[in-house]
Amino acid sequence: MTRDVTDRLNAIYDAAYKNDGWAQALHAVQVTTGSMGMTCYDTIESPSLRYGMQAISPSYDWIRQHLPDYGRLIADPERSSGLDEEGEAFVQRRPPLATVLDEDIWDIEGDFLLRPEVRYSQKVLGFFRRFFVNHLR
Repeated sequence: MTRDVTDRLNAIYDAAYKNDGWAQALHAVQVTTGSMGMTCYDTIESPSLRYGMQAISPSYDWIRQHLPDYGRLIADPERSSGLDEEGEAFVQRRPPLATVLDEDIWDIEGDFLLRPEVRYSQKVLGFFRRFFVNHLR
């Protein structure tokens, strides 16, 4: 991502933290990046749920109903490929508010397309490509 987008993300996140305006901030990030939608979630150490939704951009609110199913998929050691753990570790090693493209983490072809998490995202959620922002401060 360009420095311009990173600067805009910093301003948007600052506004969200100060005013607790996460839905509006995520919508602004969505518009800035041309994304379908944005979510802000935290990881949870729970056997039945891996993510806790903090906020979501208004156009992506429907994803809330699918989060528990996705959480069960990635928590199941027989079905999960470890995709989320790999991505989470990579993103957390980046500086706060750094942007990370999915192709920075994984080779987006071949066996990657067969991973259960990727197939779920494509089939149920209707998206494939992702980018991440390390929002830890």
